[in-house]
Amino acid sequence: MKNITAKQFQILTDMQLVWDFMVDSYEHFFINGVAAPFFEYAITSSWMNKSYLHLNRLWLD
Repeated sequence: MKNITAKQFQILTDMQLVWDFMVDSYEHFFINGVAAPFFEYAITSSWMNKSYLHLNRLWLD
């Protein structure tokens, strides 16, 4: 049985984890979601409300 842990997302240290996950999960033509660069774009955009980033969590096994 695997132990699954969760950690709160931290923008300065976890961007690579999110990037790697999205690259591994991404399929062409957005069949199962958007490409990894979108998350990085969204997180640095002025239209994103960054006050909610503390609610994001990463689930790791």
